[in-house]
Amino acid sequence: MWQDIPDTWLLEIFQYLKFQDLVNITAVCKKWQRVALDETLWRKLMRRTYNLKSTDLAPGKDSWYSEYKRFYYHTPAIESEVLTNHTDEVLDVAFSHNGKYVCTTSKDCTVKVWEIGFPTTLKYSADLKEMLEWSLTQYAVFNKTDDYLLVCGVNINGPYYNEFFMGHGAIFDMTQDFTIIRVMGMNPPHLFADWADTEVCLGGYATNHDHLTINSFKVPDKRTRMNQEPVKPPDPRRY
Repeated sequence: MWQDIPDTWLLEIFQYLKFQDLVNITAVCKKWQRVALDETLWRKLMRRTYNLKSTDLAPGKDSWYSEYKRFYYHTPAIESEVLTNHTDEVLDVAFSHNGKYVCTTSKDCTVKVWEIGFPTTLKYSADLKEMLEWSLTQYAVFNKTDDYLLVCGVNINGPYYNEFFMGHGAIFDMTQDFTIIRVMGMNPPHLFADWADTEVCLGGYATNHDHLTINSFKVPDKRTRMNQEPVKPPDPRRY
């Protein structure tokens, strides 16, 4: 009797099943197997499971079913690209909320923003040793709207954990050519800052050996920035 159920009914039912359930019902009969492998089902499952917005397959891919199996069984084991622009160890990787960018920080004291694609390309690069006299960049995080990038780093002028080991934070404007719009002191340097909302970040600051305060730093409004000289990174093609 189940063999007589119309394909449209089966598709309507199967779209609510999970991956393993869809695989299991392919063993019921040839008709169910054919319907369960329908590309529209796997496209919906792929978009629902991995929150994909695109309705098109990536270049070079031939089916949503094989793509789902690749994501489920092999990702992130399959290496698609190697990004080699850093000259020292990469300390942190941060992804934008819209999925368009990935940011890397490193012991080479640069912060780099990559535009994800086929291939991934370098969009912005800033040398904070040159621009702000930092020693390394440790951590980065995008705000919720991806308009600003907060980068934390340190300035080392002596042995670790003394008065010459200073933490810093810098806010970059992603909408204005990666311009630095604010620089803050943050200590101890291993307590990184983070966004409280889209325009305010929070960072720790040790006033003495046994007291830690939390400071808030607001993104300067555009009118205030008009009266300030912006700090822009060099052309990323140099790196």
